[in-house]
Amino acid sequence: AGQGRQREASPEVVSEEKEGVPEVDITEEAIRKRLRLATIDNFQGEESEVVIISLVRSLRQGSIGFLKIPNRINVLLSRAKHGMYLLGNSTSLTRDRRFPLWGQVLDILEASARIGPSFKLQCVNHPRSFTSVASPSDFEERAGDGGCSLPCSYRLPCGHQCPRRCHPDDPEHVASFCPRPCERLRPETECAHMHPCPLLCGEDCGPCTTRIPSTSLPCGHESRNLPCHVAREPAQVQCRVLVEVTMARCAHVTPVFCFQQLDAPHNPQACKAVCATELPCGHRCKELCRDCTAVASEQTPSTDPPTSKPAVDGDSPAEGLVVAPAEGPPELLPNPRQHPPCTQECGRALSCGHWCADACHGRSPCTPCDRPCLVQCAHSACPQRCHAVCAPCIEPCAWACAHEGACQEPCGAVLAAGVQ
Repeated sequence: AGQGRQREASPEVVSEEKEGVPEVDITEEAIRKRLRLATIDNFQGEESEVVIISLVRSLRQGSIGFLKIPNRINVLLSRAKHGMYLLGNSTSLTRDRRFPLWGQVLDILEASARIGPSFKLQCVNHPRSFTSVASPSDFEERAGDGGCSLPCSYRLPCGHQCPRRCHPDDPEHVASFCPRPCERLRPETECAHMHPCPLLCGEDCGPCTTRIPSTSLPCGHESRNLPCHVAREPAQVQCRVLVEVTMARCAHVTPVFCFQQLDAPHNPQACKAVCATELPCGHRCKELCRDCTAVASEQTPSTDPPTSKPAVDGDSPAEGLVVAPAEGPPELLPNPRQHPPCTQECGRALSCGHWCADACHGRSPCTPCDRPCLVQCAHSACPQRCHAVCAPCIEPCAWACAHEGACQEPCGAVLAAGVQ
């Protein structure tokens, strides 16, 4: 039901008329202030200018509950000052002849042609437009935006017509969003190619993001698929073509991005080569050069020359801003490095003929060999491990030389290993 008599008309409800049509604030907050929902018992003793009453009874058996009580009927029919709408099932109300009061009410309404299957809604923007609604779905289908089914004829600042149906809210279309394609051609001062905006009309165009197939950079390389607004300033683009540079400390040749070639030689962390320094154990270091340098940097104060601050890349691998690096050719500098412990296999040749398979242990002696012994003859093989003492074979030796006693020269017989 509408708000009680104590409430007077306020500017929130009806403002000055524009072209003969009153502007009505139908925001959720304003509607909450103007409408009141209450049961008949809670509304007793109050009045409203317009009252909409739901009779909440529509049963085939004709039971109408509290609607058969005369004093309640009197209360609900006497709360409106200027207008009243009853929503209910007239057949259910009059089926039980023991309660004739509703039949009398309906006879009065029917005599003045004020009863029917629907009621009319008047559009605030189009006062001559009336919409009949008979079910909840009719509100969404015929007056879903609070007005009528006619299209809104307001021209938005972009030049397009408002896409909504007639709507009393937001008469100045401050919050309206245009969903049509933008189609705005950018001025040449903003985009040399005058690309059209690919966004929706209601969205901010922002910088031009159309991709340029190829852009020539000051370094002589080409950068592909840059956004148009980035390609406008080639000097600010980070060239990501790989080039080789000689590191100032380790003298390794390592690949870096073109935009890093002046700065990277002075930054030990930029070296991607394998260290390969000979360790005290005799092996070559297999760690990355930059990792060995990092170990030394953690233990020794850095004496590296200052390097440029890393630039922030854009939204593609070929865009962003470059920070100017220190100029000048790379200078070979002292390279203090510490290497992590060697984890390679020792590999030293043992006296037994095997090699040491332990992890590298520097210059300390190798552990005794635990592999099967290699000693054998025509009769048997030693069953012990290499580090154990072999039991000698006591069988008659089967070896003989055909020249024994004939001369004093070496035998010359060809042995199995190809040795004379």
